[in-house]
Amino acid sequence: MSESEETKPIGVVIDQESRPKSFTADELINCDECARANPPTRSACLYCGAALTAAQLEISPLANPEDQTTSSGNGFYVVLIPRETDQIDEATVSQLASLLQVKTTELQNALGAHGALPLQRVKSAEDADRFTVDIQSLGLQVATVAEDQMKPGESFVKIRAIELADESLTGLSLTSSAKFTVDWGDVNLLVVGRLITTQTEIEEKRRGQQQQSDGRHNSVDETVLDIWTGSNTAWRVFVNSFDFSCLGSLKSLTAFENAKALLQSFRERAPNIQINESYARMRPVLANVWPLESQTRNSQLRHTGIGKRQLTTVTATDNQTQFNSYSRLLHYLRLREIPSRQ
Repeated sequence: MSESEETKPIGVVIDQESRPKSFTADELINCDECARANPPTRSACLYCGAALTAAQLEISPLANPEDQTTSSGNGFYVVLIPRETDQIDEATVSQLASLLQVKTTELQNALGAHGALPLQRVKSAEDADRFTVDIQSLGLQVATVAEDQMKPGESFVKIRAIELADESLTGLSLTSSAKFTVDWGDVNLLVVGRLITTQTEIEEKRRGQQQQSDGRHNSVDETVLDIWTGSNTAWRVFVNSFDFSCLGSLKSLTAFENAKALLQSFRERAPNIQINESYARMRPVLANVWPLESQTRNSQLRHTGIGKRQLTTVTATDNQTQFNSYSRLLHYLRLREIPSRQ
């Protein structure tokens, strides 16, 4: 459960088409700062990091941010696949952060989690190929994943308790009397995440002027565990409300300690499981691919004292869609690396 525990890298076979494209000498462009030749698809110099003249670039723009992040089910994700031998130097991290338009410190923290990191969502396979060339020119390994392959329409089954047996485990539904049983050998991934919802109230004062209310900002944070098998449906455990009776004598007084014990139990019993705890460190960079969801309710009338009434607007923001998408992506990649049983 701690961020210091490293997640094993995901080994994905990269398609031949994703290898870097070669260019002729006439196609290369020279950097104005160091005069070195660069591929025409780059936006920054490979050697010194200086911005290349916009007029020189042949790379197609990745459209506007809405086109990149809106989840229609028809997009493509370019995903960084770390290798055990990878040692990414500071210059490369800086160039990648500039390309992604994220903070270098946030990217360094995400890369330190040693997990598959989605870098960008694009609208077409052609855009994905162009972006892939830019990333691979930094010496990094990436894979392209079609969004519809992640089965974004599949729901998560909420589980209130688990029964552990020698050869299998059974999940008890939170919303019905249904039970789901799978063999331990079929459990291949467990993703640890946090669902965070924040709510902010804005008071409307004096002819529509707005002022953020002091003390009207609150946040709800809960750890969740997604347990994946060979199917496209995950069992979702909400740690704060889960019945940890399955732990027997190992059950503790706190949900945090019980969650750690449950993860250890899965490590010992599920021979094919991979436990991924990278989400907490990757969350700021993931917002570049899956922005937080935000909803604003119309102004509401709130009583502030005797004879006083105040109109307020409530804005709620959550990361559920972001974590759902990340969990599905990790499962898709996990299935790709597991040899077929047929």
